[in-house]
Amino acid sequence: MRQRTLRAPAHDLPVLGEFDVVVCGGGPAGCAAALSAWRAGLAVLLVENQGQLGGMGTSGLVSHWLGGRTAHGRWIVGGLFRELATEAAGLAATQVVAREMAFAEVDAASLQAARVVWLAEAG
Repeated sequence: MRQRTLRAPAHDLPVLGEFDVVVCGGGPAGCAAALSAWRAGLAVLLVENQGQLGGMGTSGLVSHWLGGRTAHGRWIVGGLFRELATEAAGLAATQVVAREMAFAEVDAASLQAARVVWLAEAG
């Protein structure tokens, strides 16, 4: 089968900025990547096509996190996830810190608002 092609005329695209890192997707991993890169002193552009941050946790209302802790409440992860999970619990977006369980229910709307605040504070 012969491959079909479509020719588009050349056109100029405006350059809106220069960045060290471009993160495609504002889900949990994308938000963490953008925040980590910014904290490392890099110029970051975060691109998200859903109009909100959080990926399926907000747009799909996936309401559970792996809590990063054992069933007895001992933390088994650290770094950015632990920091954000602790802060989210303080905002009542999740009870990951308050409960002694490995899973945590998440309020998608509260967590969405928290992500916006975290990234806005980062610049």
